[in-house]
Amino acid sequence: MPLDVTDNSLAALVDTDDEVEQKRDVEWSQERAEERQAMFEGRDERLVLADAPGKITDELQTVIQPADAVIVLASREKEDMVEDWKLAAKECGLDIFAELTTVLEDDIGAGWLDRQERQGVLRSIERAEFEQRQIDALEDPTRRVVKQLVTDLLKECEAED
Repeated sequence: MPLDVTDNSLAALVDTDDEVEQKRDVEWSQERAEERQAMFEGRDERLVLADAPGKITDELQTVIQPADAVIVLASREKEDMVEDWKLAAKECGLDIFAELTTVLEDDIGAGWLDRQERQGVLRSIERAEFEQRQIDALEDPTRRVVKQLVTDLLKECEAED
């Protein structure tokens, strides 16, 4: 089960009945960050996927401390933030599990740039289309990268047992 450490984006995406309204505006404080960190630490699943926003703040660094690794996912327009995330991960002792760039309409092909290093490009889609068709809305190379990434995550999880 995924965990939204910041807002309810994941809950809104997986809600097939449209009962969850997405709320992205979060009033951050150190107290709220510590509360979210405790939620993260309190999970007893072998694999917890947590969605965190792009801007790195002191509060976000508190929230991600329980993590073992991060998947850096940045739109092409915000690729400059990738290095910030890599540095933040290093400072927190986190591994970079994968590094992915999303493109919406660029002439860049989706797929792995470096499969071994898990670096790739995902073709984004409009949120409404994803909500309607889920993973089937993704074009084949993007869907393949997502499935391979999930497989890698599960294999890593099993290897740790």
